[in-house]
Amino acid sequence: MCLGRTPTVRGSIAPLSIALAIAISSGMTSRASAQVPNHPVITEVYTDPPGGNDGPIGRDPTNAHQEFIEIYLPTCAQLTGSGLNCDNLNLAIYSVEGDATSSGVELVNYRIDLPTYDLNSINGITAGARPRPANGVVVMGWADYAFPDLGVCDDVSNAPCSVAAQNCVSLERCIGTPTGLLGTPSTRVGLINGGILADGPFDFIAINGADFSAGDTTNFPVPAAISLIHRPSEANSGLVQNGSDAYLLVNRDDLNYVELYDDKDTANVGGNLANADPSLATGTVLGVTSLLDAVAGNDDKQFRIENQPLQVCGNTPSNCVDLQTVLPDTSPFGPLVPQIPEKDKTRITPTIGNGYARVFPDQPKTSEDATVCIPTFPCPDAFLDATTAYRLIRNDGPFFPSPGVVALTTSEPELSVASDIEQHFQVLSQTVGRPGLFSANTGGLAGIDISVSGGTSSNSAIATFSTGITATNVPGQAIAFPSVAVTPAAAAPHLGVATAIVTATATKTVGGAIVAAQPVTVTATIIDPTTGLDAGGQAFQATVFLAIQAVMDDPAVANEFLTTDVSAFLAAGPPVIAVETVGNGTALLNPLANIAVPGTVLARELPAPGEECTNWINPVGPIGRLDLFDTIVNSGEVQSGAASYDSSLAPGVNCGVVVNRVQARRFNNPDTLTFGGAFSPSELLFFADAQGVTGNVRSGLSNATTSRTFEMVIVETNLNDFDGSIGTGFSDDFGLVMEVAATEPESPIAVGEFVFLSFSGGLQGADIDMLVGQLGNVLLQLIYLDLDNLHDVLGIRTIEQIFVIDGSGTSEPDVIEVFSLNLSAAPGSFVTSATPAHGESLWRTNGNVARLTFDSNITAPAQGDVMIQELLPNGAFGNDVSNGFSFTIENDLVGNPRILKIVDTGPPNLAHGRWYAIRQIGAWFGVSPFELHYVVQVGDADNNGSVVNTDASVINAAVPSFSVSDDDRRDIDGDGTILNDDVGFMNGNIPSFVVPKPGGH
Repeated sequence: MCLGRTPTVRGSIAPLSIALAIAISSGMTSRASAQVPNHPVITEVYTDPPGGNDGPIGRDPTNAHQEFIEIYLPTCAQLTGSGLNCDNLNLAIYSVEGDATSSGVELVNYRIDLPTYDLNSINGITAGARPRPANGVVVMGWADYAFPDLGVCDDVSNAPCSVAAQNCVSLERCIGTPTGLLGTPSTRVGLINGGILADGPFDFIAINGADFSAGDTTNFPVPAAISLIHRPSEANSGLVQNGSDAYLLVNRDDLNYVELYDDKDTANVGGNLANADPSLATGTVLGVTSLLDAVAGNDDKQFRIENQPLQVCGNTPSNCVDLQTVLPDTSPFGPLVPQIPEKDKTRITPTIGNGYARVFPDQPKTSEDATVCIPTFPCPDAFLDATTAYRLIRNDGPFFPSPGVVALTTSEPELSVASDIEQHFQVLSQTVGRPGLFSANTGGLAGIDISVSGGTSSNSAIATFSTGITATNVPGQAIAFPSVAVTPAAAAPHLGVATAIVTATATKTVGGAIVAAQPVTVTATIIDPTTGLDAGGQAFQATVFLAIQAVMDDPAVANEFLTTDVSAFLAAGPPVIAVETVGNGTALLNPLANIAVPGTVLARELPAPGEECTNWINPVGPIGRLDLFDTIVNSGEVQSGAASYDSSLAPGVNCGVVVNRVQARRFNNPDTLTFGGAFSPSELLFFADAQGVTGNVRSGLSNATTSRTFEMVIVETNLNDFDGSIGTGFSDDFGLVMEVAATEPESPIAVGEFVFLSFSGGLQGADIDMLVGQLGNVLLQLIYLDLDNLHDVLGIRTIEQIFVIDGSGTSEPDVIEVFSLNLSAAPGSFVTSATPAHGESLWRTNGNVARLTFDSNITAPAQGDVMIQELLPNGAFGNDVSNGFSFTIENDLVGNPRILKIVDTGPPNLAHGRWYAIRQIGAWFGVSPFELHYVVQVGDADNNGSVVNTDASVINAAVPSFSVSDDDRRDIDGDGTILNDDVGFMNGNIPSFVVPKPGGH
């Protein structure tokens, strides 16, 4: 037997993302040609049914599910495994404890001896044996019984016991009638999934059948032996428990088989634990030739699937990873027992899975038995088998527990859709999200196409639903994510919820329809957060929205960048609002440049570990504000206890002097306005969620199209400049810090201050965990940044330098260019003040006046250069009404033409109680973009944002007044006088209280 392993490149497996899970599932078809196994194999282990009890006692009668172990028996003709008797097959299941902190680690949890099976019916059935089930499947599960409450516990006879007495330590038997299940004891042949009412194609073995008196379980085959059922614990909690256990299927007739016992079986073990120790770590007790098949679940948070079997870790099990002492790399069993990580990362909230199953028993795995390591077949590789030969079972699907059903590669394909609880999505406002419906092909290898038709929305004022993207050619036992398109309403509030019953339909990719359509309820939550979070979960600073666009490598195209919308925007020419940072812009916009050839564009890579004193950095902030190092250390992400940047922070490095250093790269970006961006791509985008995850196909943030505008794009390459290979970006984690160039008046942020970004409302300083858009040969990743909230929440007008911070210490994005898509015009005039001030009210029925003062001379704008628009919810704007206003230039106090006077020339263009923006977004040559907000409160003479009786007093005190200034707030009708008519116009609006500004502005 060969115990070595062929080296395998495994770096892309570690993240175990949903996108990667698809790739792994699809890769299952590339194994060896299908062949029915020549020996029995374990096909399913269901460890964690819903409900508090998994054993035969005290279960909720409405809970139809039970834990079980399933095996597959080949036919006699197929049974060629060494030492197996076709007419007299004797098998046993061992469960060996692998929890490093358990007092019984490495010992037997239980042994179940199956009844003898005769696989050859032609020559008759061996006396005392059972014939092979029609489909070759054997399921071992509990028989559940209820208990009449007699108020006593009879440990002597087989009399029924009270519910209260079921925990008697010496209780041996409790008999009664099954309740809450299908059928009756005389018609029921199994108690899994609610009850089996007729003889089916498989055998159900009641693992607790021997606990009952003769005649009580005649409709259940029982084990030949079971070492022990603990009283009272396992009768309630079950045998097949969640945790780190190794399950071994062994041949009892093999010369190297040893009969061992449950370590708590005092009658057979007592103080001699050798009777419960299979010594898997050494292979000196239970011999490997007796092993037919094995699998283990590992729930240790430190377990990494690619590291199995783990190296010997020492003599203190509590310091080891689960199963490390049981199946170390020096054990002959180590490569033969694939370990499945029980944490299921495909769920909306990753959690422990509910069991694991063999994908196709007729596709051999390298660790199938102890005899497979021959020159024509690979040596055992537990990692390869764990990632390709098994899948997790989920109570909520789409891979539900399926006792008695085994899919072979030749089985018909079958559509399965996860339950409603798994179909919850987030969708970003101003986008059309296309979340993937969690589904699967649970049948054979033949591919199916799965589509989703949209249903009627429960609240169309929140969102509507329609058909999305079809999942095509989904192979058997593979997860699929056909999408449903979700379109938020323009006025949908943040965290608004809508549901719809959609229908999933599957057809064979070749051959037509296969199954009935399956309806499922999907739930969409619309998000549009304005602030991020600190370590305590409180609102802090502002959030931005980061989206990734994948640019695929195309051998037929020299410059793939030129196929994108952003390249057309950059190449459009004047007015120039987009400028490069690194110096690769010329090549990126050159049709003759082959950007897939190393050296055409060179990435500015982040400094490496070991360069702390040379290339790591720590620029200082403005007086009284944090430097870059402390900005990171004090971020919500780091303060929460996350280790995201631990490897990228070097505190107190002695580089001649003791200094703090950060593994980061500075990009001196042209001053970029944080608001009013003009560019929005039409391609599919993958927005980062609050945890910094991109590419989650179950999220409505993936495969999205958007009307949002972006102020900056970072161009990152997956091209390896050494050999021209293309990477994946799976491990490229990073954070972004921006240096502030200019702020609005009253901003809490100082010029030069560092702002650590959060994404989609997550923790301040969160890192982008994976730089992943779509699967395949992605040459470039375009990282778009929507910065509007930096302006609207923090008053940051422009940003200059950006810092890319390594999130792991090793893998990071390879940035080849940073483009400003919203350049702050230079030279240009900035608004320095306004009357009324930003956020104040306009008070007139007609002739409202506003004056904007600039920091340099200006000329009058052309019609349309300055827009006046109503503020709408979710950051939207109404129609431009500026054609009803006059725009004239006035001199300031020293005679310079620096004041823009804006007058509503009538009829009134502004409605009472509405908010309006005066803005220019780049059309007015020589003037930097600006945006000022005003609410119309006709009669607000005292400028407090409301119209109440105190305003009448202010006006009355000036009645009569003639020839007042054109911006006197007491002149309500704008006729240049203050008379009783002004009081009347004001009284018509009493009371008019403060009007909240629409969301998103």
